[in-house]
Amino acid sequence: MRREFSLRRIRCTFLALSAFILNGCSHPQADIIRMGDWAQEICASTGIEQFEQKAPYFLNVTEEDPCYPAVQALVEWGVIEPDAGFQPDEVLTREWTAYTLINLAGETAESSSSVLKDSSQSRFPKQVERAAAFGLMPADERGKFHPKAAVEAAEARQALVRITE
Repeated sequence: MRREFSLRRIRCTFLALSAFILNGCSHPQADIIRMGDWAQEICASTGIEQFEQKAPYFLNVTEEDPCYPAVQALVEWGVIEPDAGFQPDEVLTREWTAYTLINLAGETAESSSSVLKDSSQSRFPKQVERAAAFGLMPADERGKFHPKAAVEAAEARQALVRITE
């Protein structure tokens, strides 16, 4: 029996092969962390877990949210300010990583001079400057921190380990 090739079958085969080839050629997605997960990782690494206020500090982080206890505790420990605008489902950025880790370390004093060309683009310029000055999260070869860029999970976790040690 002879197989008939329909235009539909050819089109489906072409689309499937194209998707397969394009998927194989794309750059691998960097391992990222969501901000809510980051809050939980900080608490797990440091043992920060107690909080007193039951009312959520952020309206978008309710008691049903898995990161609620971590966020509440981090606010009460001064790692996150209540007016910081925490978004648990957003990707963790370099500025938020610097902000949380420098606040965790209690190192928010003014740095003597700005070493970064783009710290003014950050919501947390003091923490970004301190993170770069400590070598916790270095700038690139042009002296830029890229505060709005997503941070890779490995870099964030490595910085957390350095702060907690």
